[in-house]
Amino acid sequence: MELAQLSYFIKVAELEHVTRAAEELHMAQPALTKAIRQLEKELNTPLFDRLGKYIRLNENGRIFLKYATEALQLLEEGKKQLQDTTDGKKGSVQLAIDVHTQDVPELIMKFKENFPEFNVAIVPYVEGSYHHDLCLTSMPVIPQTMERVCLYNEELLLALPDSHPLASLETIHLQSVRHESFIMAPVSSSLRVITDRCFAMAGIQPSIALESEDPILVERMVSAGQLLAIVPSRSWTSSAYSGIVLRRIVNAGSSRTVSLCWMKGHYLSCAAERFKELAIQHYKEKPSVSV
Repeated sequence: MELAQLSYFIKVAELEHVTRAAEELHMAQPALTKAIRQLEKELNTPLFDRLGKYIRLNENGRIFLKYATEALQLLEEGKKQLQDTTDGKKGSVQLAIDVHTQDVPELIMKFKENFPEFNVAIVPYVEGSYHHDLCLTSMPVIPQTMERVCLYNEELLLALPDSHPLASLETIHLQSVRHESFIMAPVSSSLRVITDRCFAMAGIQPSIALESEDPILVERMVSAGQLLAIVPSRSWTSSAYSGIVLRRIVNAGSSRTVSLCWMKGHYLSCAAERFKELAIQHYKEKPSVSV
């Protein structure tokens, strides 16, 4: 059994689609199919149910996936520890980002200034993945396999055009804008989880016209008077947005906690430990945001 076979199996199990898995792995589909069948032959059991062109991970596959994932994770940790031992202060931290905030570039630049020997690699966040060392997220609940430290709390604000009839108010209840259309973060993002909770606590179902977490697009749609948005205060009060006013929301739950997370009980490289320590200290020293 080869390590590459395990990586191939995990990718096919994740996508349950051989063609797409082959594309993401940058290999030919016949070669990937052959590798999976060879793995099944060595294990003397099928790992997928094949239904015409489609495949589904079966019970055997689900059992083996757990151990294959853990095996590769342990090997990755071994590589990191060896790198720390043999290379000293070298290496990189794999950082997944599940929050859009202007603080992140500042944090990374500060890390590079303090530790120029380390690199920072931004990687996609995948829940339960072993492909990142640390993750910045504002998810209210994290998997039991993760640990977290709170970096900061921030208020969520209602962004509306300065020409809006409610723009003169200091605070606004979501009930007052229940008939408006909103631009919201994508369903998979942590900001969307929290904003959905805000609307639920206000007892309304928002009209969502567009999904995006791109601050430039959000700014343009709101300032043009097309849509409203709920935005995090730390990012949005750090710059002036022409044609937009930000108002406090009269609703419990209109805030979020941004945390740094990592896999529980697993080895963190020297680079990751230094980044974690610097991030905690960085936000301790930063002043809180006032609206």
